[in-house]
Amino acid sequence: MGFTYPPMTAILGLLNLKKKIFKPLFVKGNLILAANNQEIYRSSDNGTNWTIDKHIIAISKFAECGGFLFAKRVDKLLRSTDEGLTWDTAKVPVKHFDLESMIDDGKNLYSTIRYSSSFFISANKGADWTIIKKEQDFYAQTLLASDKYFFAIDNHRGVFISLNKGNDWIPFNYGLVT
Repeated sequence: MGFTYPPMTAILGLLNLKKKIFKPLFVKGNLILAANNQEIYRSSDNGTNWTIDKHIIAISKFAECGGFLFAKRVDKLLRSTDEGLTWDTAKVPVKHFDLESMIDDGKNLYSTIRYSSSFFISANKGADWTIIKKEQDFYAQTLLASDKYFFAIDNHRGVFISLNKGNDWIPFNYGLVT
């Protein structure tokens, strides 16, 4: 199952929304979320119509895990159970939290934070977090999950694989230039 690009009408719709710069962008089925420093734009019909939430500002990242949407602000992590119509505050793994990447295995959420080599788990959809691996020897900017394995990508050290859901990591750079 690969990434599905939004239809061109959605892209054109974003470009015409007051010509604002959007980062990040989240697309799933007919749902599109786009954010800038002042608001979140939401479309549930592939970009034909848009609503604006001016109460949610400064979003730097969207993630979907465990049936929830997450939006990372500078000062907090927000969670939505209704595809971004409403948001509540989710707990964060550490005091100075800056979400780098997040994945789920269908049961638990896993995350890394920026400029940290620690790996966190939440068994209750982001309500509480526990550190499962502290001070590994790489910094995971991206996390990916398959049916059996987790993969972490460090922009400088390459790819790492975990055979036990993040408790241990080994280099997986065979054939890759690092």
